[in-house]
Parts: sequence; C-alpha cells; structure tokens
Amino acid sequence: MVSRGVHFSGSLGDPPGHRRPFVYCAILLAIEVGCFLFLVGGTHGLIVPLDAPTSTDFVSFYAAGSLADAGTPELAYNQIAHHAAEEQATAPGVEYRFFYYPSVYLLLCTLLARLPYLVAFLGFEAVTLAVYLIVMSRILGEHTFTALVPVLAFPAVF
Repeated sequence: MVSRGVHFSGSLGDPPGHRRPFVYCAILLAIEVGCFLFLVGGTHGLIVPLDAPTSTDFVSFYAAGSLADAGTPELAYNQIAHHAAEEQATAPGVEYRFFYYPSVYLLLCTLLARLPYLVAFLGFEAVTLAVYLIVMSRILGEHTFTALVPVLAFPAVF
C-alpha cells in the first residue's frame, strides 16, 4: 500500500530519529524569528539611527486603498499621487513603493485603508498567514502543530 501525504507525527513503526526534521525546522524557525525581530528593529531605527523613514511594501497597498476610498482609484497608478498617499500614511520622505497590482485588488486595499495603518498591516499579515496555514494543513492532511512547524519554517513565509 502506498502512503499518500506527508506525516510528521510519530508512530510505533517510525524509524529512529523521525523527530530530527521537526527539531531542525524548529531551530530554523527560531533563527528566522530572531532575524525577523532584528530586521523590524532595524527598520524602526532601534539598532542604528536612520537617515530617512522606512516602511514595508504594505504601504503601497494602503496608499492605493486610501486613494480608491477617496473616490479616485485611478490615482493608485499615478506615481506622484500614490507617493503622496504613502507619505501621508507613514512619514514624509519614505521610499516610494509602486502599486503594480490589477485594479480588482483595489477592492481589498480599500477595505484595509478604512483601518488605521498599523491595525491594517497587522490584520493583513495575520489573515494571510492563517489562510496559508489552513491551506498547507489541508494539503498535508495534518492539523497538528508538529506538522505546521516545517511549514512555518519555510523561509519564504517571512
């Protein structure tokens, strides 16, 4: 009988060391979380002083949503207007992030722009991570934390 799917939980028939991939992934995840926190601290000037304000690419979504919510969705593709909206959402002088998504994506961005910037950012990140974990748990056929650690440790998640 051929086994279908990947199973990370142990059983009596597992060979010795079957938890080794889980341990390696847990270590990788801990390193990635540490690096992520370091990058967050650096982005906010907590490690070294910054010459100019910084942001993530989410500011592009938020600014485009703000423009669409104001009744001017076409300005999401106007670099001058879009950059001004990004600066209004974050800080003057922030590096410009172009909005190159299809216009249908403005529907989601408009909803996000109705929230305060930080709340919208954290909500967007949390919801997309939750959807990712739900899809991956269904693909794997596992719903345990042990099965999701390797999925979380995948570097592209961060």
